[in-house]
Amino acid sequence: MRRTHALGGCQRGQGATEFLIILAVLLMVFLILLQVQFDVLTLVTKQSRHAKARAAIDDLGDAAELVYQQGPGARTKVYIALPNTIDRVAVANKTLAVSFFGEQDTLHRSFGFDINGTLPTEEGFYWIIVEAIDDAVRFNATGVLTVASPQAACGNNVKEPGEQCDGTALGGQSCAGLGFSSGTLSCTAGCSYDTSACVADITPPGSVGNLLSPVQGTTWIYWTWSNPIDADFSRAIIFIDGVNVANTSDAFYNATGFSPDTAHTLTLHTKDLAGNINAADVNSTNRTLPLPPASAVLFYDDFESWGAGECAHPGIWTLCSQGDGHITRNNKNVYNGTWVAQFDDHDSDTDSLTACLDLGSYSAATLEFAWVKEGLDAGEYGKLDINTSVSGYGEAFSSGSGTSSYARQTVDLTPYLSTETCIRFHALADLGADRFYLDDVRITAQS
Repeated sequence: MRRTHALGGCQRGQGATEFLIILAVLLMVFLILLQVQFDVLTLVTKQSRHAKARAAIDDLGDAAELVYQQGPGARTKVYIALPNTIDRVAVANKTLAVSFFGEQDTLHRSFGFDINGTLPTEEGFYWIIVEAIDDAVRFNATGVLTVASPQAACGNNVKEPGEQCDGTALGGQSCAGLGFSSGTLSCTAGCSYDTSACVADITPPGSVGNLLSPVQGTTWIYWTWSNPIDADFSRAIIFIDGVNVANTSDAFYNATGFSPDTAHTLTLHTKDLAGNINAADVNSTNRTLPLPPASAVLFYDDFESWGAGECAHPGIWTLCSQGDGHITRNNKNVYNGTWVAQFDDHDSDTDSLTACLDLGSYSAATLEFAWVKEGLDAGEYGKLDINTSVSGYGEAFSSGSGTSSYARQTVDLTPYLSTETCIRFHALADLGADRFYLDDVRITAQS
């Protein structure tokens, strides 16, 4: 009887051990499956994150290529979505790159030109300004529209970020807005526009009106007009003396590079969003101004021959010292031609742009220049000082603070006639956004 009892106890102990082994195996299988599921989820999340970042890089890259081809001053605005876990967005060395926390992979796009600026790293939706500047493209984030990144749900009749449309929600768009003449715009099952019911536009827009030339210079003529009221108007096609020189949606054009006292004709055609062209000529002819009679131009700088560096004038000025800021050419606020002189980042007014001439043998002299100020705070300015061989510098002009449009300034140099008459421009503008611009500096004298 004792042997039977011992045998039964042994069998029970063996069964418990086998149960524990089976339980351990099942737990190991469960952990393996849980790890596999976690790895798959991590991979899918990473792929989704990379896809969103790649789409943003491509949109920004395409916009950069476009404005660079259009030239300095061209700009556009791009709406992008950024995923989470972004570590860094690098904009330098002709490369736009996005890296993520804990990942060695970096998404990038390279360009054949320089790029600069700053881009956000936080998850969300952003408007980005993409602007062509001198030999480069600049990116600038204008603000976060939303910090969260809601997932667009195609098919819920709500147009969400990333969708052109959703069901009956067309975002205010229409066939006419897309360049068609009429028809009914609808939305595909994939939340993109369906234009199959739109009717192609074959009617060109109207012609421009009120074509005038209100002002002229010795080398330029400025024209203005009224664009047609057609909703699908896109561009005015500009011809100067029969040569197509530009296409623009603006209602003005400053034609430059002419000789003094010569006649030139501007002709305008119009084009709509569908590419239809109204080839009816609208013409205006005017003349450039002649050079002032009986006057000698002793000094002239339109800043067109300056290089890209600091004070990069080809020996035109007697002295150029950027001081604690910058005196460079710039194409942002141009009065005439392509370049102007820009004064910025001058905290203590130690800069100077000086020209000295011998006016001792002349009976009269005049200084003319064009200027504009941008964002100058209280106490900031752009100034002109004048001295002679027998007196020190005295202030002859001050822009004052604030922002303005271009103005022509004329200063009588007759009281300053001497064997060494010096004009000196300088500025106090302590931030990069506070600037003073100078263009078309001319000194004429009469015997």
